[in-house]
Amino acid sequence: MAGMEESDGPKAGDIHRAAFCIRPEQDVDLHYIFNGMMEDIKSVASSNQESFYDVHVKRGEYVCFEMSQDMHKILTKIVQLSRLYSPGGLKDHFLGRQAKIRAFGVIVSGDRREFEDLGEKVRAFFVETSKSPRLSKNLIDQSIPFFLCLVNHENLYSQVTDLKLSVEDLKDSMEERFAQQQGLKESVEDLKQSMEAMQESMKEMKGRIVEELKELL
Repeated sequence: MAGMEESDGPKAGDIHRAAFCIRPEQDVDLHYIFNGMMEDIKSVASSNQESFYDVHVKRGEYVCFEMSQDMHKILTKIVQLSRLYSPGGLKDHFLGRQAKIRAFGVIVSGDRREFEDLGEKVRAFFVETSKSPRLSKNLIDQSIPFFLCLVNHENLYSQVTDLKLSVEDLKDSMEERFAQQQGLKESVEDLKQSMEAMQESMKEMKGRIVEELKELL
């Protein structure tokens, strides 16, 4: 990245951290990726209220989440997501110009009542910033679903580690399923070839029988 000349692009020495950004190799539902770890979920994007359980991630699309043990740092995490993934930020450098992000989110831990209040504040924040072209152009695309997620665990980071292991298991499961599909495809192809060979053999046998009958007659 050191040789890049754009003034707003990443430079040598820059440090940008992403807590959780994955690109599934097969189509998968968003809730399946997180494997039931969420205690509560709020959809907070200003222009997309798509349900967490309805989001379907296609092969090659990205899912990008941040996490924080301190609910009061939520805006910092939103800014961090915006810096990495907004069209006006580092998305083209970080993921690629053609990369498609299917869902954003921030995972927090804490009191459920505070979480409810936080969800309303974040939703109001997005609504207000969407009214300002100057502000909205530097934030994440609000047409993409954004979820505020609560995990009821003392150690949020160990939970996310479990999530990453779950994602690895998901990847292995998908690869195994793909291998099974390939094996089934090959078996069907072998069966097709066997049937064709049998038909050819029966055709030859029929020809011999006809010839033998001609000789007898």
